[in-house]
Amino acid sequence: KLSHGDLESYFVGPAFLAWFRMGNLKGWPPRYHASGRKPKRVLSLSKHWFDQQLMLVKRIMARCNEFGIEIILSSFSGNVPEKLLDLYPRSNFYVGSIWYGFSSDHTQLTFLDCADELYVEIGRHYQRIQYNILQS
Repeated sequence: KLSHGDLESYFVGPAFLAWFRMGNLKGWPPRYHASGRKPKRVLSLSKHWFDQQLMLVKRIMARCNEFGIEIILSSFSGNVPEKLLDLYPRSNFYVGSIWYGFSSDHTQLTFLDCADELYVEIGRHYQRIQYNILQS
């Protein structure tokens, strides 16, 4: 199981989602919240942002349906948090390269091999969740 901390260093801020989806960038920009003596890393995407995106996607899908446009949604790309290397040591992963002068903390994303059984399992789960969310 992934912790919130595992995801804080994985997801990027809204302006950097294209690079994240292409597998170039993770955990950028690093955000910290002052809590006590040591700043704590926080997720770059807020719940409010997710809620707004969901509302927007549902409006776009409804409008497409009005025009008879068949909707094709993205699927699982294999881009996964590094923690999965520890959780699934028998699965086949590969690590991307350092990208455009960023440190390895923010590049070298982990990808699950598409021939691995776990890829299919996560992909099915991803589509099931996506379908359930968008049908509500």
